[in-house]
Amino acid sequence: MGACAAPPTQQPAPAAEGAAVEWGYEGEIGPENWSTLSGNFATCGLGTEQSPIDLSEPAPSDEFGPLELNYAATPITVLNNGHTIELEYEPGSTLTFNGQTYELVQFHFHNPSEHTLTGEASPLEAHLVHRDNNGNLAVIGVFLMLGEANPFLAQFWDALPAAAGETEVEGEINVRDLLPEDLSYHTYTGSLTTPPCSEGVRWLVLRDTVTISQEQVDAFTAIYSGNARPVQPLNDRDLLTNADNVSLR
Repeated sequence: MGACAAPPTQQPAPAAEGAAVEWGYEGEIGPENWSTLSGNFATCGLGTEQSPIDLSEPAPSDEFGPLELNYAATPITVLNNGHTIELEYEPGSTLTFNGQTYELVQFHFHNPSEHTLTGEASPLEAHLVHRDNNGNLAVIGVFLMLGEANPFLAQFWDALPAAAGETEVEGEINVRDLLPEDLSYHTYTGSLTTPPCSEGVRWLVLRDTVTISQEQVDAFTAIYSGNARPVQPLNDRDLLTNADNVSLR
């Protein structure tokens, strides 16, 4: 499964159809050429609601309520999928947003962050990928800023696979421990940030950030440095925030 790719379903998905097509983040297979690599990737170039975007000037809105997270602990299996470091989640952990419940499928990381804050990227961005019963996706994004070492990451960061494959780590983790206490968010309708760039994804990028040490950043970039798609035009979409204080930080 690629970074921010659609989770597997019982029906063949575009990501699965295009799985054999090589793509990456530079050169002839880089983001500017994704749409030419396969007919299944055409939306990467033709789509008008693409992700990521720059999070500048979100409009305050009371249209959406708070995020309701019901996350349980999951065994630690760290996967290098050829494009990022990903941890799959056991069934049963959920996000409820705007009356719709989504199951947490996996979370993964990008360097630098794919979304930007008024033009500035953070060293890493984590994406928590959720899917509802109809296959619709909701992704929580959280920025990791340089600071103290992140204790959540420390539980498995020494086991990041340098090559494609899996590493199992003793114990369990709960990804709620990665997120800030305040779950205020900026939201918009976008896409997968990797081929096939399918649209209709509900993005929920947290306003508050968490920390990561330079040593932890270096451990990730030793494996994946620059696995981030450039920001895409907002076009006619609404960028909204449920935060009382809408300043970006």
